[in-house]
Amino acid sequence: MNRTETFSPLDVTGLSVHLSWPTLDVFSDDTDEIQVLIAGDDNSAEDLKVVLENGRLSIDQPTRGFSYRINQPIWMQIVIRLPRSWKGEFDLTTVSGSLTARGLSGSDIALESASGDIKAEDLTGLTVKLVTVSGDADVVNIDCDTCIIRSVSGDMSVIEGTAGQWRLTDVSGNITLEMSGSFDKLAASSVSGNVRVDVPAAQVDAYIRSVTGRIRTRDISITENAPTIRLSTVSGDLDIRNTIQTSDK
Repeated sequence: MNRTETFSPLDVTGLSVHLSWPTLDVFSDDTDEIQVLIAGDDNSAEDLKVVLENGRLSIDQPTRGFSYRINQPIWMQIVIRLPRSWKGEFDLTTVSGSLTARGLSGSDIALESASGDIKAEDLTGLTVKLVTVSGDADVVNIDCDTCIIRSVSGDMSVIEGTAGQWRLTDVSGNITLEMSGSFDKLAASSVSGNVRVDVPAAQVDAYIRSVTGRIRTRDISITENAPTIRLSTVSGDLDIRNTIQTSDK
């Protein structure tokens, strides 16, 4: 079954999506409307609630949807197309389905999945937050004031990232951060995972600690009155390097 819902961007200030198992793809495109495209089995597609109330467009999957039809074939994919000029708040959540976000712009952008992977590209906002439990979080090209990424066992990777403040935490997954712009503060920690940070700065005010892992620095001078970096792990390795110096060599 295919189902399409359309809304005027003038009526929508925020987008909220809460799903269990379907895949979710949200992106900006050459369109004048906000389009919600739903494809799936008849029951799942019909049960999905799409409601616009007080400026917030909410898309919710009933929690009973998976259990009471467990012996019947079920599938659903949700695609949301946004005008490129539209900016708003995003609260996108899945349980086991993968989540993809591209070209989102707004004040607060929150992406969360328990066991599904999160892939994001070209995000611009005041605060961007990604949360996973066992899924990976991969981000390419992000520009925000504050970036928060948390995971338990999934790996996290940020390529071409610009933010004033970074807060990255993991338990057993690896953390990779490649900054492309200036920053004020960075805090990254993992228990058993490795942490690798590339910064466009030759001088930082850094505290770097690993109990049993190795610590490597490249072309970095530690000094006061510089951007602040706090990296810690128990058994993982820590690697921090200055990309300005390495790119000139």
